[in-house]
Amino acid sequence: MAKSFSPVRWYHGKYSEGYDLRPVRSARIAGRTLKFLALAIRVPLLKGLIGRVILWQLGVFRFRRHSPSGEAVMHPVHPNQRQLTKKESRISLQHFFQSAKDKHSPRTKLALQKKEQGKKSKSQKSSEMEKVEGVFDFHNAYLQGFTTPLQVAQRFLDVIRSMEESAVPLKPMMMWDAKDILHQAELSTKR
Repeated sequence: MAKSFSPVRWYHGKYSEGYDLRPVRSARIAGRTLKFLALAIRVPLLKGLIGRVILWQLGVFRFRRHSPSGEAVMHPVHPNQRQLTKKESRISLQHFFQSAKDKHSPRTKLALQKKEQGKKSKSQKSSEMEKVEGVFDFHNAYLQGFTTPLQVAQRFLDVIRSMEESAVPLKPMMMWDAKDILHQAELSTKR
């Protein structure tokens, strides 16, 4: 016996328990049907009828009646995994900058000494470099001679891994390959 389609049964279907609202589902319309619907929605009598059906399918009426059960969920709900503690992340960051300062060539160290005699003292520069978190900060650290591309790539991979291992894992938006990133960084360092 074939199941009949019932809008009421569709409305009360199962939904993810991680979020407050049911998923939005609507008919896919393309081609001639879409052209006809675009023309029909301009007719005053059909506009109200078609508009209400579409809004009902998209869940606008459900959303208006919805009373949330708590605070809004502003991020995806993921299973808990191992968290990187603040102490571990600070140690990792300090180790990164310390290793970056120790591995410079004599020529780079001489250039750094000339820059340090400028406007800012050594303590101010080191405190600034400890705050490095963004791409432009890494770029400036490279231009000032504090790091090499290989060290920046290693820190970048550490940041991505720590993001994936945090309480709320943040997955990067693109695919990445650690070996390829390190290989490109090594080639860039040799140049």
